[in-house]
Amino acid sequence: MRFADISVNEAYKLITNSGSTLKILDVRTPKEYKSSHIDDAVNVNFYDDKFIDTLNTLERGRSYLVYGSKEYRCEMALEVMLALGFQNSYQLSGGLVEWLRKKYPVKKAS
Repeated sequence: MRFADISVNEAYKLITNSGSTLKILDVRTPKEYKSSHIDDAVNVNFYDDKFIDTLNTLERGRSYLVYGSKEYRCEMALEVMLALGFQNSYQLSGGLVEWLRKKYPVKKAS
């Protein structure tokens, strides 16, 4: 089973309507994350040596929205997640670049 690819419009609706059931994962580097990220997103750096260890601390039955700058890193991260048994995962189509283009809100780390 592959992950679902959803538009930024669909993702925004999912985020605003899901309450606390959806966990948002930003798979970019900490520096990229600090520049701007989707509110409530957790930074899980795909390039970190402990990436898989970090994923292994997450609940398998939960729903995840995963994004990177565009889609490449996100797709690789989601393939790893699928191999680890995560089934309810969404890829943000176009990544944060598309999110920003549509002028959806972001947060800057303090």
